[in-house]
Amino acid sequence: MGCPGCGGSSCGSCCGSCGGGLEMGNSMGSDGSDLVMRVMEDSLPREEMKNELKSHSRESSIILDPEEMPSFVSRDPRGFILRSAVPLRMAEALQQKAVQVMGSTFTKISFSGDVSSNARIMSVQGSLFNICAGFMLMMRHYVEIEQNGF
Repeated sequence: MGCPGCGGSSCGSCCGSCGGGLEMGNSMGSDGSDLVMRVMEDSLPREEMKNELKSHSRESSIILDPEEMPSFVSRDPRGFILRSAVPLRMAEALQQKAVQVMGSTFTKISFSGDVSSNARIMSVQGSLFNICAGFMLMMRHYVEIEQNGF
């Protein structure tokens, strides 16, 4: 099935009206909440995850169901950047994983900083839900790399 806007596939290389494309600084055609939910579903089935979200007291913690986010926030055309420090010893392995994450989340992930320092700065850039999904996937890779002896 092709993109209704340009007739292309929804693989991320089209005009974006189907939710498949992203130009830096612009959000995807859809709000991207399904992307965050898919990343979260790796650990819990959707219904169990929704029950987990609802079971938390709003007073004790902040839990956000992506489906409750207003569209004027999730579709903000400016885009967002989320930055995190990562240990220098893990930066190279994470950079290799970033290629796959960028392809599946339609984000731009870059690493910057002085190579002589103990940490590099990882930046995840794109629309709101996409950067959240990209960051969650990168942190998953971080923990997996760490568990494998890094």
